[in-house]
Amino acid sequence: MKKMKSRLNKGMAEGTEVFAKELKSLILTRTAKGTGVNGSFKKYTKKYAELKGDPTVNLSNTGKMLGAMKVKKINKNTYRVGFSNKKEETKAGHVGKIRPFMGLNKNEEKVLFKKFGNTFKRYV
Repeated sequence: MKKMKSRLNKGMAEGTEVFAKELKSLILTRTAKGTGVNGSFKKYTKKYAELKGDPTVNLSNTGKMLGAMKVKKINKNTYRVGFSNKKEETKAGHVGKIRPFMGLNKNEEKVLFKKFGNTFKRYV
């Protein structure tokens, strides 16, 4: 029983990290397409789009904010998608109020949970 518990704990840690990395990838891919948690991002104002020279809303003006997105180990079995520095984390918080991009919608939840639903069976 002790050996099985050890294998399960190891599997949980590995599976959770893989899940978090997949979540990060999904968020970055979706965001690059101009889509947030709730669908297409709110468009830029006409003035800002002209100033920027590109009307595409993909949250990558400089690339620093999305480039700072990391998978962080919180404890032995917990990982979180976050940001590597406070400046970009704060920026993401402000941007996310207008154009929510962190997290999953219901369809994405189904896809990820279907993909990872059997992940832990091999460790039991």
